[in-house]
Amino acid sequence: MKTEKPSAGAKWSLPNIMASSLNFVTMIGDYDADPTTPFLKEMSLHYYRLPKGAPDLQRPHYEDELYYVLLGSRTIQIVDNGVEILVPLETGDLVYVPARAAHKFIGDEEISLLVFFAPNYSGHPET
Repeated sequence: MKTEKPSAGAKWSLPNIMASSLNFVTMIGDYDADPTTPFLKEMSLHYYRLPKGAPDLQRPHYEDELYYVLLGSRTIQIVDNGVEILVPLETGDLVYVPARAAHKFIGDEEISLLVFFAPNYSGHPET
């Protein structure tokens, strides 16, 4: 496991990340990260883009999540304790997803997001 924390004042250029062809970038954490990516056990931070028409194939996570919509719109479908919740999202919205809740972004529009996990993303519960 990585142990190097981000340095004080560490910064990332979201316009550069968004302009790249990448659909997923880990800025803090060890999931799908390059060896120079800083790590914190308390949280992780990721950029996630779903291109127009792309399905969201993610599964529930062990951690609580916050999604901040940088650009675009879709609806997030959350199933928490058997209750389905549909939340329309657009640029500037922030939405909370509890740990282990099934969720996915539905719709066809492109959406770019910041994803915060607390604690650091560690995987999917066995289903």
